[in-house]
Amino acid sequence: MTTAVFYDDTGRIIKVKRGSEDSVKLAIDSTELNYICFDSDVDTDLKFVQDGQLVELPPAPSKWHKFSFKSKTWRINIAAARQKKSEEIDRSRELHELTSFEWDGYTIPSDESNQRYIHSLLRLAQQGDRSAALWITDNSGTEQKFEAQNCIDIGLALCRHVNESHERARALKLQIKAATTHEELEAIVWE
Repeated sequence: MTTAVFYDDTGRIIKVKRGSEDSVKLAIDSTELNYICFDSDVDTDLKFVQDGQLVELPPAPSKWHKFSFKSKTWRINIAAARQKKSEEIDRSRELHELTSFEWDGYTIPSDESNQRYIHSLLRLAQQGDRSAALWITDNSGTEQKFEAQNCIDIGLALCRHVNESHERARALKLQIKAATTHEELEAIVWE
């Protein structure tokens, strides 16, 4: 088996032709790309060509780096890195928003279903419906009933919890926008 590795002027591997010596020779004759030949199959994954030799790519410094074949170094794609970090913060915000919040010593669940329930009770209680009541089951399985005024207070606490999540995400996204290195991006965490 013969293998021809075709590459551009930067050393980036464009294609690989494996086969008989004659079929590889035909492939070589049909292109103007640079090439190197081997008498056996070769692994070209994570490699490039430098000085006529296959060379392994060095390890990437971060998930946001892209290899520059021209300079033979890893370069950060800061726009893509910012976008990915922003998406990471969005996921963290949503997780924070949809877990639970504290009110008056109670842990109140705030998944989407409970948020709808709490907002509905808040609206009823604000309209003077004194029958509005929120039932919460704590970790021990004990049910606790909260009356209309409590529903208003819990609903407002939920609104503050959601708003705090968004404000925190907004502040982190401003840091992301200002970041110019992957180290700066890595340091931005939800906590």
